[in-house]
Amino acid sequence: MDGRQAATLIADSMIDPEFARRTDCRGRLHRFQSQQSPGPTASITELHCRSIKHPFLTVALERYDRVAASQAVEARHPLLDKRLVELSLNLPWQYKVSQGHSKTQLRRAAQRSGVPRTAAWAHTAQHL
Repeated sequence: MDGRQAATLIADSMIDPEFARRTDCRGRLHRFQSQQSPGPTASITELHCRSIKHPFLTVALERYDRVAASQAVEARHPLLDKRLVELSLNLPWQYKVSQGHSKTQLRRAAQRSGVPRTAAWAHTAQHL
């Protein structure tokens, strides 16, 4: 998205032009758009990296943190630990996904640690 397209989107919206300028709405739209279009030559690792850095993840984590804080609970996100993320980004794809299951290595480790197979390999998860 170029500056002209962003300006048109902002002008056609209900956003006050001065507010858009102060909050760098054009720049934000450009950064958001760049997350949307990785291109046809993007590798699996690049797509994985983009999903971790995507603004929607930040928004979701902030929302979960607010919900948890409202109940006097501190939310933790252990799968976003920098070391674990770096390891995950460097693992070959077959170690990440297998037979329709994501987080394959985590599921195998959970099962070895005594988590019942039905829980470790469940297709659905409980959310807040």
